[in-house]
Amino acid sequence: MNEDIDPSGGGAIGEPDSSGQCDVVLPDRESLNDAMLAMVRLVGDGGARTDLDQAMKIFGISRDDLESEIDVGVHET
Repeated sequence: MNEDIDPSGGGAIGEPDSSGQCDVVLPDRESLNDAMLAMVRLVGDGGARTDLDQAMKIFGISRDDLESEIDVGVHET
């Protein structure tokens, strides 16, 4: 949509943009959204990493339990 603002404060004015114009704008908006998400993740990243064994311990899962489930066929595709 066209984002022209009515000087009287009454909201947006003008004609809606054509779908062709939206195709040009949306990829840029998606790129901006991707860049912003990456920046937020970088700012909030404290550098701590969890390996698989630590994650399994946190969730109370052991390798032996997983291997026995695989042997029984619980996780077959």
